[in-house]
Amino acid sequence: MAVLSLFSPRRILDSLAHCRLCRQVTGAVFIAILIVEGAILIFSVNNFERDRLLEVEREGFAVVRAWLEISGDNPISLNKMAPMIGGGSVLISAHVRDEKGKEVSNLSQNSILAPKLETFQAEWTPKELGYPYHITATLDKSEIPGQINAFIWRIVGLVLLISFFVTVVTMAILERLMLSPIRNLREGMNNACVDLTHPENHQIEQKRNDELGDVAVAYNDLLSRLSSAFSEIRLQQDNLQQNNSQLENEVSERTKELNLVVRDLRREAVERERAEKALDASNSPVSSEHLKKIAYTDTLTGLANRDLFIDRCNQVLHQMKRAELKAAVHLVDIDGFNAVNQSYGQQAGDAVLQSLADRLGALVRDSDTLARLSADEFALIQFDIEGSDDASVFAQRMTERVSEPMDYQGEQIDITCSIGITLLSEEDESVEDVLHHVALACRRAKEDQGSSYHFYAEEMNKQALERQIIERDLKIAIPNGELEVYYQPKLDVKNNRVAGMEALVRWNHPERGFMPPGLFIPVAERSPLIVLIGDWVLREACRQVRRWQAEGLGDLKVAVNVSAVQLKENCMVTNVRQVLLETGLAPHLLELEITESAVMDDVEHTISVLENLRDLGVSLSIDDFGTGYSSLNYLKRFPVKRIKIDKAFVDEIIDETSEGVIARAVVTMGHSFGMEITAEGVEEEFQHEFLSKLGCDEIQGYLFGRPMQAADFKTFVKDKTAEQLAAE
Repeated sequence: MAVLSLFSPRRILDSLAHCRLCRQVTGAVFIAILIVEGAILIFSVNNFERDRLLEVEREGFAVVRAWLEISGDNPISLNKMAPMIGGGSVLISAHVRDEKGKEVSNLSQNSILAPKLETFQAEWTPKELGYPYHITATLDKSEIPGQINAFIWRIVGLVLLISFFVTVVTMAILERLMLSPIRNLREGMNNACVDLTHPENHQIEQKRNDELGDVAVAYNDLLSRLSSAFSEIRLQQDNLQQNNSQLENEVSERTKELNLVVRDLRREAVERERAEKALDASNSPVSSEHLKKIAYTDTLTGLANRDLFIDRCNQVLHQMKRAELKAAVHLVDIDGFNAVNQSYGQQAGDAVLQSLADRLGALVRDSDTLARLSADEFALIQFDIEGSDDASVFAQRMTERVSEPMDYQGEQIDITCSIGITLLSEEDESVEDVLHHVALACRRAKEDQGSSYHFYAEEMNKQALERQIIERDLKIAIPNGELEVYYQPKLDVKNNRVAGMEALVRWNHPERGFMPPGLFIPVAERSPLIVLIGDWVLREACRQVRRWQAEGLGDLKVAVNVSAVQLKENCMVTNVRQVLLETGLAPHLLELEITESAVMDDVEHTISVLENLRDLGVSLSIDDFGTGYSSLNYLKRFPVKRIKIDKAFVDEIIDETSEGVIARAVVTMGHSFGMEITAEGVEEEFQHEFLSKLGCDEIQGYLFGRPMQAADFKTFVKDKTAEQLAAE
């Protein structure tokens, strides 16, 4: 039964359908057999025709010999018997000559079909005839072509039958001895390519003493070497991460120690200065009020320092408990102040702080308290106000005043600030509570891209606690397998095919269920968790694309989002290279999406990182284009191949008559820079038509497909491909 199963038609047809080598070998064997049998057929037809002619000639000879035997060698008898000879035979005519060449008799069949008959001539000598005559006869061969055709068809049928049989036998033998082991080898290779982390799990069991056995042994040896190499790489990577973490901890601890030392040195310097001034004051008529002023004044700006601010804030809190007063505290944080120090130097930074102190000081009343709390933070107690409107108006005035251009040695420095505001109440038990509340509000203002203000609300405390819980649960989400990558298809506008997909992380919380990305991604971005999540998504997406390649889905490009935190990591390029090596994904099938605000955070460092990524062969794109603050000069310097039109600009296309000014400008500008354009958030057919006419290269949105799990995406691509083939 096992032998018969090799020759089953279903098995053979299945092999031909799914094995390219099977089809090639089968076709080659079949054609070779046809060529050989064709040559044999030609030779056989020639022999068959020659045999048939000899048979006709023998039949004609028999008729002539009977004629001679009846008539003897008397010419008169020959002529008498001639009309009675040859009827119904192959003999058409005959001419009898004596040995001197003189014709003594002839025979001829009178038939209306004679001119249409196919004939040939035969000659017999006296020796062959046994009579003293030479006879030249015309013989009928009309039946021979039909016999030849019948012979050819019999041979062709036999040839086809033999060819089919030999092909089937050859196919079965090849399937058993070569093709099945080759397919097993290919399957093992595909599995190993998908799971390069542990390639040793996909070795092939081959017990053969031929060349295929040698290939299997060499392949298994290669997998063992790869496994050892990857193990060494993982070990080195773990050691590197461990050393990096240890170094970061040591740097953090050392920084804390240095900060304490600096703080002590500053305190010691202030105390020394106070002591020296007190000593001088003891020898001069300086009042104690002057000494107190020196103790509570910021030496750089001349404003109140942190100690005085805390003292004044405590006084206000006590007054509010005794009288119905309203007051607000503003925390003014200078946006990007470190960049000023890095670009222009610390001297310029000091000049900026002094200028800001003067600007803010010009806005406050005598009853208010303006202080400098830290390097780039100012605080203001706005006393005796009517309500939140007064605080809002004053905060707006401060943001406008701070944002006025500042001149430093001929250079224009642009500064913005973020302001957090809290309205003091009887529930505020201490200055620490006030500073905590105003810091939360200031952080929210910074999330609005700066140059804005935000009020504290009790809801912020709840949100802060919620963020802590999310961060705690998120730390164990990856090891617990709670995260999953979803894929949203991207459509190639020109050929209406699925060109690739964007990888999007989703969190299935064990208690809360499905967690929206907008809830946990911002929390992750404020901590090192975003690096771990980003690396995991990158690795999982690349592995999945390789699986789809092995399953015949083709070369699909996957886009993976990269956060600003990941860009700042020194090992960013190394991690991407490691993932590509582990998964075996071709670099050109990976696209990294970076938001516009992320690339502008530290332009020079970002350009360096992006260039290194480009050198790996990875594609780069700018996500949410138009929502940040990038300039055209920087855009031309970024080594990106694609920009994505933000959904907000696609939403402006509300109907068929919309102009879509921003979308049109982005497409025109991007193409002029040699970049491709992807429009995301497309939900309506008229948006698709509008963007297609503009020349967008790719479309992404709910109109074509929502983010979906890997299995659903695979089905989606297959269905789209089938629809495309049916349409063609």
